[in-house]
Amino acid sequence: MDVVHEAFDIAREHSHTDVTVEHLFLALLDDPYTLETLKLCGANIRLLRKELTDFVVSITPEIKAAYGNTIQPTSELQRVLREAIDKASRANKSVDGKYILIPLLDEIDSQVYQYLQQQNISKSDVIANTDNIGNGDV
Repeated sequence: MDVVHEAFDIAREHSHTDVTVEHLFLALLDDPYTLETLKLCGANIRLLRKELTDFVVSITPEIKAAYGNTIQPTSELQRVLREAIDKASRANKSVDGKYILIPLLDEIDSQVYQYLQQQNISKSDVIANTDNIGNGDV
């Protein structure tokens, strides 16, 4: 789950109090599977990265005192990761971008969902394109 560590690293770099699904999606934008899937869906990766980075930097609260404070995953992030772990374990696979991307799209109140909708990319588009990459067993 390197991508999860990356999401925490992104939050830590910006001194954020929380790790959100937006942090996770930013980390996923460096995942080869996710990139290929989103490109097949017609995503503008550069625009997604910019919009999400701008959102994360401007909205997420910062840790005020650096010492002794820890960053925590939001309940939405925890929900996405539980679903990804469940799907991967049922398939006897390790958790990676393939298993994280689709449950991430269930978070309809997230900016990730909104930005993908603005690019006319739906969960069904992503699911349809998973069959075109690897073994498509999501």
